[in-house]
Amino acid sequence: MKAAEISHVTFDVPDLDAIETFLLDFGLVRAQRTADALYMRGTGSAPYCYVARKAERHAFAGVAMRAASAAEFEAAARIPGAHGPRPIDAPGGGMSISLRDPDGIPVEVVYGIAPAQPLPMREPLSINYAREKHRRGGTQRISKGPAQILRLGHVLFFASDFNRTRDWWRQYLGMLTSDTIHAGTEDNKLGGFLRCDRGAEFTDHHTIALFGGPVPKLHHCSFEIQDFDAQVLGNEWLTSKGYKHAWGIGRHTLGSQIFDYWYDPYGVIMEHYADGDVFDASKPAESHHVGPDSLFQWGPPVPEVFLR
Repeated sequence: MKAAEISHVTFDVPDLDAIETFLLDFGLVRAQRTADALYMRGTGSAPYCYVARKAERHAFAGVAMRAASAAEFEAAARIPGAHGPRPIDAPGGGMSISLRDPDGIPVEVVYGIAPAQPLPMREPLSINYAREKHRRGGTQRISKGPAQILRLGHVLFFASDFNRTRDWWRQYLGMLTSDTIHAGTEDNKLGGFLRCDRGAEFTDHHTIALFGGPVPKLHHCSFEIQDFDAQVLGNEWLTSKGYKHAWGIGRHTLGSQIFDYWYDPYGVIMEHYADGDVFDASKPAESHHVGPDSLFQWGPPVPEVFLR
């Protein structure tokens, strides 16, 4: 099958109040809350993009990818190790098939989730450049507050074997390679960035990022915001609330996104990003030698703990 886009991430958490407070300050909006679960959304048409389930211990419970059609969803049921389909008891309904990647990380394929009505979002700013003045006779006046989130954009995993996990995503979810990073020869791949195959339609530079690591795990979840001003104001808002900063603000090299990373109350890294690259299926993969410029073009130095 070919996954069309990322749908949502799910976490088990012991305190729904604590995670909801953080997510509201991070820029998400409550879609629904029950005694056992919290569903948070952005301003886009997805009814939710983050699920928190009440549990005794905190844990990452999986990432969900949306199938573009019923035929693609049926194909997912034939992936080795697939379980389902089963109905989804969440806003928008739909059906789900459960998978596990080679390291055992939970991956769902979902289909038929009814879209929600988009929410209001600040319009893009009109920028006056040095030789192009697009804002004539107007001003820039932006309200302070959380950075409004449009949607979940991507996740990054550490994998015990990068090549094996990349091949699984390519073979069974139809992902395309945008960029890889190598050391020495190009055969020695350290990590890479995978995007959805949507043919002639442009899509994010990466939806799944993978890097080799001794402990397979989720590294971070990333959410798209409007622009650089939202990035700075969101940073100021989270700082004022006393949350722990991870890294940023800066601009990535591969993908070009302006980034800012934060820790949630359970130590999960959560990213705001803006101005990322988009490719169609015709863009060939590129491989880049690892070096100081592999991760970012400008910004503060990478904290050592961020790479663990």
